Amino acid sequence: MKLIWIAFTLLFFASSCRVLERIDAEQVSNEVKAIRDGQVTYKKKFDRYGTLQDLAREGLASKAVADGNEWGFSFALEADHSSYQLRVQEVLEAGKKPNRELVSYFLDESGAIRGSIDPAKPADSASDRIY
Repeated sequence: MKLIWIAFTLLFFASSCRVLERIDAEQVSNEVKAIRDGQVTYKKKFDRYGTLQDLAREGLASKAVADGNEWGFSFALEADHSSYQLRVQEVLEAGKKPNRELVSYFLDESGAIRGSIDPAKPADSASDRIY
């Protein structure tokens, strides 16, 4: 009976981790969309694209990502008057090997959100469009 309880607990924990990973991935996906929409608004207001800090200050992106790290992902945004590039990459803990694909996103002023699950090739402007 004790062995069954241990097996059930391990199974529950493993499925809970997968659910949390999906929730994090969904939060990141939603944030990338918010940044895309926020850049449109910011450009209209200031005649240039904004940094993560600019967008967060204006309430156009989450303050949680303004420092560049949230939900196990790194957010890097380069912006100027005429263009921007957002790179979002899942961060693997030091010394750990991935047991699944690592998700990354790329977004620029075209508005196309591109993605990759290949840890050797993060998403870029040539990656498949996902949104």
